[in-house]
Amino acid sequence: MEAEAHPHALQGFLLRHLLDRPREYGHVRAGPLVGGLALRRKLGIGDIALHGTSIIYLLDKNDSKMTWTKLGPKSDVEVGKGKQFTVNGVVVAVFNVGDKFYATEALCRHQDGPLAEGKLDGEIVECPWHFWHYNVRTGKLMDYIKDVKLNTYTVEVRDDGLYIDI
Repeated sequence: MEAEAHPHALQGFLLRHLLDRPREYGHVRAGPLVGGLALRRKLGIGDIALHGTSIIYLLDKNDSKMTWTKLGPKSDVEVGKGKQFTVNGVVVAVFNVGDKFYATEALCRHQDGPLAEGKLDGEIVECPWHFWHYNVRTGKLMDYIKDVKLNTYTVEVRDDGLYIDI
């Protein structure tokens, strides 16, 4: 993936963030905006982001193919718990729900609380900072704001450990 900016400016936090994380279409913060509210949204191929007077486009350069990466032994993530991992520069939270493993982006969409440290009740994790609730299988926020969803990743259990498709 490659970031390309409008000729007026190849600058600003947003562009640096995208260039630093080419495989993570990721969490982008641009702010402060109206009333000091910070904007955070997921960008994907073909999306356009605005930052000041800059217009940033995400272009697919055939680098969007995911690959399986070993996380470690299955025992690294206890039943009913989560654990944070960094895989190819992407920070994820992996959860063990009765020996079924699910992975989401690691940070709460509210104020970046560490979801892996949250209380897990079935498929629902509670952010330890401000009690937002997410379904770890689907990534969907269960309360407060409609249509908020974490990025999710497929986890596979193999004979030699856990693998994630990222």
